[in-house]
Amino acid sequence: YYGRAVVELGEGFMKLADVKDSLDCDIKQNFIDPMQQTIQTDYKESIQNHRKKMNSRRLDYDYKISQHEKGKCTEDELYTAEDKFNESMQNADVGMKKFVQAQEEHIHQLQALVGFIKNYHETAIRILDEVQNNIQDHAASAQSLPKNDVRPIARISSIQQPRSSIVSSPSEPRPMKPEAELPVPPAKPVAAKPVPKAKALYDFEAENPTELDLKENDIVILIKQIDENWFEGEI
Repeated sequence: YYGRAVVELGEGFMKLADVKDSLDCDIKQNFIDPMQQTIQTDYKESIQNHRKKMNSRRLDYDYKISQHEKGKCTEDELYTAEDKFNESMQNADVGMKKFVQAQEEHIHQLQALVGFIKNYHETAIRILDEVQNNIQDHAASAQSLPKNDVRPIARISSIQQPRSSIVSSPSEPRPMKPEAELPVPPAKPVAAKPVPKAKALYDFEAENPTELDLKENDIVILIKQIDENWFEGEI
């Protein structure tokens, strides 16, 4: 029953993933794409561009007025600048009105967005309720199964203990089998301690009986050290 419950849980997660993919597609097609189109076309092109052009022509019109007062601008130039400014102001006003008139459509898009999200959660809850009910059924089925008592299995030794027909009393010592004498391993030879030696670097002629006559490369066996400069030795 546990394996079936795990399989049904996995299938429920797969259904949730499909519902989430459907939600993403609906939001993109019915809300995000229209919203991007509205920002790109209705706002930037119809409103923002006309407002920039209107501000530019207003500055030109104000400049022509000041120049006309100084006698540096003709009446025709002044009227032409005024007409362009009024035209840009009218276009910006029309674009703003179109944007405001489209607000009903934008509100419907928001309503559709909320509906998509609501439908997603309702479907997800329905899927999870179904999975939960199935798992509860499996739990009830598993609980109804008979529970067998678990007992440890007795361990049987394959080695039989020998039986003796002779029983000795505790006061009498049991005869002991004499143990065979074990061979004594031969002693390991002790490594000889190395004898310190020295090599003559040059010829030396003894000056008294306690010194040695040496030739270059003679080997002297050192017996003991007299001080830091002298050793007692023999050739």
